[in-house]
Amino acid sequence: TTTEYLGFVGRGEGISCHAVVLIEPV
Repeated sequence: TTTEYLGFVGRGEGISCHAVVLIEPV
């Protein structure tokens, strides 16, 4: 469903942001 898709995208973005923070802390 759309809600499930948005949730999946949200988790993906969260993981990407988290990885960036781990690699290059601000």
